[in-house]
Amino acid sequence: MGFIIAKYNKKVTFTVEGVRHIVFRHPEIDGLLKEIGETLKTPELVITSKYDKKVWIYYKFYETHKGYLSVVVKIFNGEGLLLTSYITDRIKTGEKV
Repeated sequence: MGFIIAKYNKKVTFTVEGVRHIVFRHPEIDGLLKEIGETLKTPELVITSKYDKKVWIYYKFYETHKGYLSVVVKIFNGEGLLLTSYITDRIKTGEKV
């Protein structure tokens, strides 16, 4: 298990099993752990999910991947848990953090 201090001083925890699950569901993420960390630390945009205000979505555009890296985090008691990550060509609707 590890963690990253993300923008807005949120400690985001991740597990090896969680990262494996993300890569299994989104194989395009394999090898992008560095970019996930960069996206959490220096995102271009952070929004809350329109379905759950405790879910924050961090976005950063990467030309090399021809899209936004989206990192989804659930916030509990001021700290976060990495839920998933994927490459997308559009930003979801939600409130800006």
